[in-house]
Formats: sequence, C-alpha cells, structure tokens
Amino acid sequence: MAGTNAQVAYAQAEGHQCDPLLDSGGLAVRGRYFTIENSLACGQHWTDYITFRYEPTLNRFVFHKRIVETWRLNSSASSNAPALVLSHRRVTDAAQDKPVFLEAYRARP
Repeated sequence: MAGTNAQVAYAQAEGHQCDPLLDSGGLAVRGRYFTIENSLACGQHWTDYITFRYEPTLNRFVFHKRIVETWRLNSSASSNAPALVLSHRRVTDAAQDKPVFLEAYRARP
C-alpha cells in the first residue's frame, strides 16, 4: 500500500501569498525517503520540508521529519551579503514508537 495525502503539498494561495506549490522545489526522492518542499518567497519567505520513509515491515510510508525555516531580508550593507538570512528553524522528528502513516499525516503549525 503506497498511500496518498493531499495535505502534504500545499494548495495554491494556502501560504496566503503567491503560490507555494508552484514556487517550491517540489519533490525529492532518495532510496526509501521522499521529501515535499513547500516554499514561499513573495513578501514572506519560508520553506517547509516534509519527509516520509517507506517502512518495509509495515509496507507503508510513514512520517520521518519536518523542517520549517523562515527567512528575513538581510540588513547588511555589504554588496557580497546574501539577500536573505535564516531567522528561525524548527525541526520535528517522528516519534519512533508511534508511526504516522502518510495518509494520516497532518502538518501542525
């Protein structure tokens, strides 16, 4: 059973500005893991990575990790400074004793 979940990839305007899905990095797959990247860079700047892994013993995809980053404009006057700097990063790891299946996953703010 592969599973699906429309809550993982944000819908148009769900980020309240622009289109977080069309403007994002999309989908990355490596081995038993896949990550959905939701991002927004239009007034606000944030990135939300949600990763799932295939668990062969359960024959299902389970939540693995979520990383949310917010960015702010860099106040540096240097011409070599990056335009944005990281202002906050939050990492949520899966509870190993309570697997959350892909189809049941709900992102919490």
